[in-house]
Amino acid sequence: MNREKARVTADDKLRMPSLSGESVHEYSATKEGILYRLTKVDGSPQKGRVGLWKVLSPSDILKHLVTCEWQPTAATWFKRHGITIEQLRAQREVERKRKLHEVRRKR
Repeated sequence: MNREKARVTADDKLRMPSLSGESVHEYSATKEGILYRLTKVDGSPQKGRVGLWKVLSPSDILKHLVTCEWQPTAATWFKRHGITIEQLRAQREVERKRKLHEVRRKR
């Protein structure tokens, strides 16, 4: 992705052009969580995809964040919404330990 061209819109959506420049990755922070969609540059649905917003799981957020966190605009946007790589990794570790503990208790 051309993350050096990431920008935040007036309505607080993070927009990042894809590597090819033919599509745009968009993120929106809501009460439901971080929403994501992929659209064409003009905002119309990407071929083969509906272009609708979907809520990202914590592991999906981590995958997206790891690939764009180094870019100042993206890093600032995610941090402003309380999301950092360290926080997501810590959450994942807590969940992993919780699941291991549950498995051990069932035995």
